Amino acid sequence: MARILVIIEKGENSYGAYSPDVPGCVAVGDTREEVEQLMKEALQEHLQMMREENLPLPQSQTECCPPACVARRSASSRCIKACNSGSRPTIPAPVLAT
Repeated sequence: MARILVIIEKGENSYGAYSPDVPGCVAVGDTREEVEQLMKEALQEHLQMMREENLPLPQSQTECCPPACVARRSASSRCIKACNSGSRPTIPAPVLAT
């Protein structure tokens, strides 16, 4: 299963979500849970459309390191590698079959 980084932002009255690696794919919801579900559905539909149109599927180019990890990392990239090994805040996308 592919993993796609999703950014969730809390606004004044709602939550918004987008993926830096999938331009144009966004969602808005009243709660965090709702926006997560809507974004998952939006990603599935967006990627399905890309497959149907024979467009190249996006490859993850974005890295994320939680703030606590950034605060304690040293000059080496050891911490970033540890953070990116599975603790990235991502929503699973459908399996990307070729």
